[in-house]
Amino acid sequence: MRARLVLAALAVLAGGMVAARAQDRIQVGYAIAGDMLPLFVAAEQGYFTAHHVDVALTPLNVVSNGPAALMSDSLQISMGTPTLILQAVAGGIDIVAVSGESRHDPANDNVSIVARTGSGIQKPADFRGRKVGIPGLGATYDILFRKWLENNGVAPGDVTYVEITIPQTNDLLKSGTLDAAAATEPMRSRIVQDGSGYRVADFVVQISPDILAAIWMAKRSWAASHAREIAAFRAALADAIGFIASHRQEVSAIEVKYLKIASPSHPVYDLSLKAADLKVYQDIMLEMTLLAQPVALDSIVAKESK
Repeated sequence: MRARLVLAALAVLAGGMVAARAQDRIQVGYAIAGDMLPLFVAAEQGYFTAHHVDVALTPLNVVSNGPAALMSDSLQISMGTPTLILQAVAGGIDIVAVSGESRHDPANDNVSIVARTGSGIQKPADFRGRKVGIPGLGATYDILFRKWLENNGVAPGDVTYVEITIPQTNDLLKSGTLDAAAATEPMRSRIVQDGSGYRVADFVVQISPDILAAIWMAKRSWAASHAREIAAFRAALADAIGFIASHRQEVSAIEVKYLKIASPSHPVYDLSLKAADLKVYQDIMLEMTLLAQPVALDSIVAKESK
């Protein structure tokens, strides 16, 4: 995994991403997923401006590029996942989590494993010998899907994993390139509505009924010198979360602008973050030998986010 992160860093440095255009502008990397809705709303409703922070948004087709982009200063804040930050820190990349963003909720979870229509996949055993699309190998959905397979008596090595970007998912299922994929909203709804696939299992919440989904992360040195900006960023997101709860029509229009489709459901948006939220993932990764040793969790959660 260390080699993978180094290669990603070289790719970014070679010319992958847009550099910050001004010293005081914060370039924020985001995923094409419903978890990012508070970010979009904060930008559209002027909450960043209201909190005196200049934010520019940059899409991340592959979330695992986030740590490298932070270290190269192409981004100052990036969307991330618990597994991604744990792997990055274990690999020597000095980044910290500066905020939570969303959580998985058993009553309304936003991610499922979906199977291609006609594939015949109905249960865990049916994934043996199949090609499964994952938006970021080594990222959250990859690791939790492998854990779900293992919990259901299927060796993770019996499945072929294909790294994809979220916007590709529907087309890759339609073409038969994939037998199944981990899909989050609003892509999951698009796949089902198009008839390209169907939901097999909400695998994440079957592992834990309360588990962190997305986070925000930054280079440690940048975070240490920009406490005010981080606080303002979180305050703007908090305002956006309040807006989402009471302005469905306006929120749907914002979703269409950024995600091309309005999601029928949203995850639980929660900016809080504590070391215990990461420990759930660390325990799984140690069990699956994806981490060689534990990471000092308290040291990678910025105190402003606790």
